[in-house]
Amino acid sequence: MTSNRRLKSYNMKEIKIGLLGCGQVGGGLIQLLKRQADFIRQRTGITLTIDRILVRDISKPRGVPGGLLTTNPDEVIYNLETDIIVELLGGLEPARRLILKSLSAGKHIITANKAVLAVHGEEIMRTAQENKRQVYYEASVCAGVPIIRSIKEGLLANRISSIQGILNGTTNYILTKMADDENKSFADALREAKESGFAEPDPTLDIEGIDTAHKLAVLSSLAFGIPSVFKSIYIEGITEITQEDIKNARDFGFLIKLVAIAKKLPDNWIELRVHPSMLPEKHPLTSVRNEFNAVLIHGDAVGEIMFYGKGAGPITTASALLSDIIELSTKISTHQLKMENLYWGKRRILPIEKTNVEYYIRFPIIDKPGVIGKITTILGKYNVSISGANAILVPGKKSQGYLPGSVYVITERTAEKRIRQALAQISKLPVMRDKPFMIRIEREY
Repeated sequence: MTSNRRLKSYNMKEIKIGLLGCGQVGGGLIQLLKRQADFIRQRTGITLTIDRILVRDISKPRGVPGGLLTTNPDEVIYNLETDIIVELLGGLEPARRLILKSLSAGKHIITANKAVLAVHGEEIMRTAQENKRQVYYEASVCAGVPIIRSIKEGLLANRISSIQGILNGTTNYILTKMADDENKSFADALREAKESGFAEPDPTLDIEGIDTAHKLAVLSSLAFGIPSVFKSIYIEGITEITQEDIKNARDFGFLIKLVAIAKKLPDNWIELRVHPSMLPEKHPLTSVRNEFNAVLIHGDAVGEIMFYGKGAGPITTASALLSDIIELSTKISTHQLKMENLYWGKRRILPIEKTNVEYYIRFPIIDKPGVIGKITTILGKYNVSISGANAILVPGKKSQGYLPGSVYVITERTAEKRIRQALAQISKLPVMRDKPFMIRIEREY
């Protein structure tokens, strides 16, 4: 029997997109959109069209009609045909100014710019609400890993109590190479990361932990309902980690990773910190190698859940941007846009001195009589207990008639304030040939 019923068809709609910037990610987005245009149209009934692109140099070949290009941002922002603007400039300015200008002009925003969100997110979101516009930013953290949408939607029924993540591919690549090759220094691993395309010519934001902190600010703001907190995040990079530390970590049963940590504590306190951490070998994040990223989240309903994938790259980032474009376009065409209550949590950021964890400490010493006794006496004075220790000397390299070496200890859990006080006093001992170096130990997940 043949049915006379016809399937209901979508009302076809065209959504026009303006780009602020067209570097590698912008070029990747243009190519990906061309490749997927028919598929997107079949799935959603929406035609996506790029109608204006801000560039620095119009003469540079970009694989698009020259009439789309402009050096004047106002031609993108105030184009009456444009529905969505994708910000691809990076950095703080002029990105912040142009995002705010676009929102005020009635445009929706999609961005991969974690720095501007981390530092100016509260201002941007407030402006979006005032103008009843949307800001989408899936590509700002972990690129192709859908962590933003998962927190906003998939985990909406959960109270999130903690986030631990490896959020920077450059630093993870460097630490992986140092762990794989006992002769590879930090400088050698960084050089290899640059040669392989996993580190920028100036890698400062990555190796000093700032890029990771930008991403943690975005995730913690979303997970805990707090305004921009970047300035309150404690940040340490990986530049002082040596092969000595890598080997000692392994001897004690740990691996070293640059980890972003957000933990909800009693009485509305929250920990926000980015620093090298020693993780037990069976910790879920220790299996994350090279340029890959991972985020481990604890929700009260789902328990532990981990997101894993490539966290950078033009096509990977373009994929996340296009995903945002499709979702936002669908909501625009079906009139399903709604405003969110963005900042519903009231939290105080715990100072790093009040954190309470275990520590690995390396003491560079000259092997004079009683050196270990002097160190342990001061640690005891500040109620710092030791659960493990080791020592090594460098034969044949005497300094001032004594052999140089190092003493390594693992402490019991203690307040960081006590550790800092003890290390400040130990640093003044004549047996010290350099300042002590510590790495926090994270066993919980």
